[in-house]
Amino acid sequence: MKKLAVVVLGGILMLSVSSCRREKDTNAIVTVVDSSESPVTNATVRLYVSSADGPVREGIDVSETTNSSGVASFNFNDLYELGQAGFAVLDVDINGGAATGIIKIEEEKDNEQTIVCQTC
Repeated sequence: MKKLAVVVLGGILMLSVSSCRREKDTNAIVTVVDSSESPVTNATVRLYVSSADGPVREGIDVSETTNSSGVASFNFNDLYELGQAGFAVLDVDINGGAATGIIKIEEEKDNEQTIVCQTC
């Protein structure tokens, strides 16, 4: 009887641990390059919601500066809820309109987009 209780308790413990999966990071990674595909350093990258089409996350309006590789990284873990279907499609603005684009953010992924800035 004690063996059965131990087996049942062990099974419940294993089931509860395996059903609590750890969420992965939800990131947006924007690379800014010039017309010759060289990285643009110190560009201001803004991600924001401007439209009600698709999954909308109101209140997203964040900016980062590109590093020496032309990359700006954004982490949306605080806004993503485990089990949520879809996250957001965000507008991308480089240096106040010098270049624009969009990026689709999927949950628990590194979402990457490259933007060519002709005038940066």
